[in-house]
Amino acid sequence: MKHLFISIVLAFITLNSCSQNSNCEELKTEIDKLKNENTTLITDNKNLNQQFCIAKLSVLKSKLYEAHSLMKSWTNSPASSDAPYKIRANSLIDKSIESDLEEITQIFKSQKVSAIAQEKFSQIHADIMQLIKLYDNIRETLPNFTSYEDPINSFMVQTSYDEEITPMFESIIKDLDSLTLD
Repeated sequence: MKHLFISIVLAFITLNSCSQNSNCEELKTEIDKLKNENTTLITDNKNLNQQFCIAKLSVLKSKLYEAHSLMKSWTNSPASSDAPYKIRANSLIDKSIESDLEEITQIFKSQKVSAIAQEKFSQIHADIMQLIKLYDNIRETLPNFTSYEDPINSFMVQTSYDEEITPMFESIIKDLDSLTLD
């Protein structure tokens, strides 16, 4: 792209120094072609960056779905702390989702994304962090098999999952689906 810009500048310099003849008209035509190529490259680059960002958002959404499903199992199925679904949920919540959030935040900062989209993603980011805190509450309340024996704990966690966590999760997914980068 830098090479194309230099070509356009050199063509303008040459055009300014030539007289009105057929070579100048050919040069004008060539400059117009170069401008169009430059515009196309810039547009293609922007589209690729947006596609990459959309792909990262899609991966985040997939991980959120998986984590939410695993947390439902955590809420409903008594198990020890080393149960495979608990290990996977911990990995998603503690590392993977937060890492994706930070990566997407950096993409938003480095791209020319509208202020509205940046503001909306900031709110989604905050909502996901709040959702993670609610998941943490489940993980702390039901860490092992014996913690499920307390009916009050189990009831409180199940109620929280159904009445607070699931609506928040659904709202986040809806917001991610409606997020536009322009």
